[in-house]
Amino acid sequence: QGNDFTELLRRMHTDLLLPQPFGRYFIGFMGLLMMLSILSGIIIHKKIFSEMFKFRINRSKRLLWTDFHKVLGVWPLPFHIMISFSGAMLGLAGLMINVAALSAFDGDVDAAVATVLGERVEISGQLLPDYSLDLFVKKYRIDRPKSTPTMLMIEGYGDLNQVVQVSGEKEGALVSFSNIKYRSHNHEILHINRADDATPFMLAYYALTPLHYALYGGFLIKALYFVLGLSLCLMMVSGTVIWQIRQAQRSKSGLFLSLLTVGICSGMVVATVTLFYANKLLPMGNTLDQRYDWVFMAYFAVWLVCLIWTFIRRKAKQAAVDLLQLSGVLLLGIPVVNMFTTGNGLLSFDLTIPLSTLFVDALSMLLGFTLLYTIGKINYSKR
Repeated sequence: QGNDFTELLRRMHTDLLLPQPFGRYFIGFMGLLMMLSILSGIIIHKKIFSEMFKFRINRSKRLLWTDFHKVLGVWPLPFHIMISFSGAMLGLAGLMINVAALSAFDGDVDAAVATVLGERVEISGQLLPDYSLDLFVKKYRIDRPKSTPTMLMIEGYGDLNQVVQVSGEKEGALVSFSNIKYRSHNHEILHINRADDATPFMLAYYALTPLHYALYGGFLIKALYFVLGLSLCLMMVSGTVIWQIRQAQRSKSGLFLSLLTVGICSGMVVATVTLFYANKLLPMGNTLDQRYDWVFMAYFAVWLVCLIWTFIRRKAKQAAVDLLQLSGVLLLGIPVVNMFTTGNGLLSFDLTIPLSTLFVDALSMLLGFTLLYTIGKINYSKR
């Protein structure tokens, strides 16, 4: 009951739910623009490193937001550059393969891909006799005793020429993959792709995915990514607020831009939190595609309602307070919904529940209380 929820969030991250491959290319270009904006910000703000400790609390709100923006931009700077660069390269990987094929393989994209992933399966039209996938996992463990199998892929399913690829890695390492393709009917090794044989350039390329998604290290690395990722979001929000304040001072379009930004940004928070409820409360549906469609519609319906509410409210600050307070309440309700729908979670006080479930419930409550407390302070502060 989680494939629809995680799939929607994954596709929002990788291609904004746009048609492939254009969505991923668009994300790649946005990553490049983000990296350029970070680097240009360093060049433009020449005193940014000398003012990284400056917080002018008793001055104007614009100066406070400016100081907040600079601190969030300087301290996690290496992370910001890494995440924007790796995201850009992963998004534009399809175009990069075409460029590589044009320069090194006379435009033959299939040959370029086969060099890394092996030849494609040729369908024979004959049925494959019975076989066991466990056999390939066992064979992989013998061929690569230092790697732990993590994924199994099948090409040409059911055909006599079917190929089984077993992928594995060394736990905790940044780049340690080892992929082996086996012919199903005779267990012949067709292709081996492993980090030990990669060139320095390819190692750097292979490191992009684990670096971007924190697929290395342990829990502490993932927690650090969460904090740094949150700081990146706050940096962009604070930069947008500074820009809006300046626009409001220069033109009458400032109110519209402020309302639009609040509706999109704060509304997205509400819609994302609502996904936890949709994942638990919506019926399963007859197919995974049908359930995904329901979750998809719920996500964008809530987002649209939040955007409409922002323009009805007519005041950007009060609309932001309304939506973020709603997000805080919904975050506090996640452990309650989890307990009543699944019987487990933080509020069930069951010590046998997986740590990941307890962590999600505890984090949602922490974020909910923090959000409500912070918004309460902003709501009652002087305008």
